Amino acid sequence: MKKIAITGVSKGLGYALAVKLCEMDHDVFGCARSEVTGPFHSDVVDVCDEEAVLRWADKIGGMDILVNNASIINRRVPVGELSREEFARVIEVNLVAVYGCIRAFLPKMHKGGIIVNVSSGWGKVGFEGLSPYCASKFGIEGMTQSIAMELNGVGMVSLDPGGGLKTQMLASCLPEAHASARTPEAWAEVAAPLILGLNTNDNGASITCP
Repeated sequence: MKKIAITGVSKGLGYALAVKLCEMDHDVFGCARSEVTGPFHSDVVDVCDEEAVLRWADKIGGMDILVNNASIINRRVPVGELSREEFARVIEVNLVAVYGCIRAFLPKMHKGGIIVNVSSGWGKVGFEGLSPYCASKFGIEGMTQSIAMELNGVGMVSLDPGGGLKTQMLASCLPEAHASARTPEAWAEVAAPLILGLNTNDNGASITCP
């Protein structure tokens, strides 16, 4: 049994992954900005609140896997219609908060532990109207590779879910692709064993879920 923390478990990929890992008999701790009911341990934590994240990490203690999944997406509009504040909010949640979670949990990671930073295909190729989101996920890729070089005994990878999934985020920015997209539950069937199979030999890797 592995002890696993996942951010952003209120819905979508985070919730489906947490449920699947519980079904596989792992000890899963999830957080979200609101209360969540599920088969996993759940806490109300805003990942942008550094002190709240530190308290959550202290409460959980030693970890085998951390999945930094919490994320938001901007309105898909031309750059001239998106405010500086909206851009900054996406970067804060999707990138700065991930850095904060890494700093909070890294001292808690067991030897051989793995930190998974959820990226996106739009973290490798830009997309019109989504410059804040793309910038945040490009940042995840670069930050993961850079921090991985500092690690010893713990591994860190970025994980592209592998295409659009049937989530509220996809519906908000690309509704034409939403109907035919894979469900988060179908994705979790593949992603859970993939994540469990990662080890420190994968440190620094940019992985795409099949």
